[in-house]
Amino acid sequence: MDFLLVKEKMKNNSLFLVTDLSFIDDLKDKGISLFLYPLKDFSIGFDKTFSFDEIKEDNAFIYINMALNTSKAEKLDKLLKNIPSNIKGIVFEDIGIINMIKDKPIEKILYHPHINTNYKTINYYLEYVDNVIISTDLSSKEIEIIKNNTNKKISILSFGLIPSFYSRRLLLKSHSIHYNINYVSKKELSVVDNKFISLETEDGTYMYHYPYYFNKVNHDDYKYVIYMPLFLNKEDTFKVLDESFNNTDSGFLDKEIIYKIKDN
Repeated sequence: MDFLLVKEKMKNNSLFLVTDLSFIDDLKDKGISLFLYPLKDFSIGFDKTFSFDEIKEDNAFIYINMALNTSKAEKLDKLLKNIPSNIKGIVFEDIGIINMIKDKPIEKILYHPHINTNYKTINYYLEYVDNVIISTDLSSKEIEIIKNNTNKKISILSFGLIPSFYSRRLLLKSHSIHYNINYVSKKELSVVDNKFISLETEDGTYMYHYPYYFNKVNHDDYKYVIYMPLFLNKEDTFKVLDESFNNTDSGFLDKEIIYKIKDN
């Protein structure tokens, strides 16, 4: 792909997950202008998360994917009362956050990786939020149907690891104790022919399907195109930009989901 075309796309509407602050200047040189930061204490499944004090870029977005208990919700509500002016938007999963930010002048983006699978549900959410990121559990045909029937232009994940499992329990630690083996907080796992990457912190265990999901999309069709290059070094992160990173699959884009209920 012509690099100038990639760079132009990145300037328009590519929202790039920050995995290392030292990457940012080089990413900006390559055309990235919108950055998504996993928020410290309220995001799970990331090697690095960031506090408001660490987020320096203009037009930054924060990402909150944790299932909030009462204590976490109260702390987040207090924190969000003083959102810095450089925060343009918030991507979140817990719908209770809608009430916390309803009066805030920031873009509100709902992301349920496995739930936003039909345009009626999405249109309902769009009455309360500014944007919705469509589920990755969809075929290309289904995405087109939804995209053509939503009341606003939606957003989509183009590259990243798809979350498969999340528990508030420390499953890897419990497993190591039960079997008297060395505890590792991040490890690759295999179930039959499927591979996963699991990461555990004090807030729980998060598991991603592996390899990386890639959906080559027309940027003009979406509000934001999301890139989540989790666990990649700088060299491989930049390969994502010019679509030369090869360890990917297309998820359910071109095949039927096996757990769908049949019409008959």
